Amino acid sequence: MTITIDEFDMQFGPFGKNDVLRIEICDSYKDIRKGVTIAEFILSRPTVKSPNRLWIVEAKSSSPRPLPKPKFDQFIGDICEKFINSMNLFLAGVLGRNPRMQDEIPTGMSHISASNADLIFVLVIKGHQTDWLPPLRDALKAKLEPLIKTWKLSPSCVAVMNETIARQKGLIT
Repeated sequence: MTITIDEFDMQFGPFGKNDVLRIEICDSYKDIRKGVTIAEFILSRPTVKSPNRLWIVEAKSSSPRPLPKPKFDQFIGDICEKFINSMNLFLAGVLGRNPRMQDEIPTGMSHISASNADLIFVLVIKGHQTDWLPPLRDALKAKLEPLIKTWKLSPSCVAVMNETIARQKGLIT
């Protein structure tokens, strides 16, 4: 059985139902929803070199330009908050701190532990020009730097894609 996820006129998937956690619709998220923002979904994307790779995916219909700075900084902060909250809720389930989330983790992710998770934060922006993506990635990476350092995440743990790149990566159809 497969799952597709529709966000901003983009169809993500199809993914095996055991390889995707629709974290934004989980009961464990509904319990804490007030004041807590979260990404769309978490996807198991193992590779030979990284069998425990998870993509935390957020989708947007647009993004502000780097100037005016306050609006851009707010956008970056909001996205980072969603990534961090999603990671924390998922790992709280993995660690047994949130039993409800633990029960909602699909079997394709059940082997993941906090010690071996290879997390990739992925922002997909519909209709974005390719040359606009690197400044967004750099700003997200800079804002997430304390998290990246403390968790010893990969230097390439932040990705920003438009529809074309997401399609090439098999993320959307």
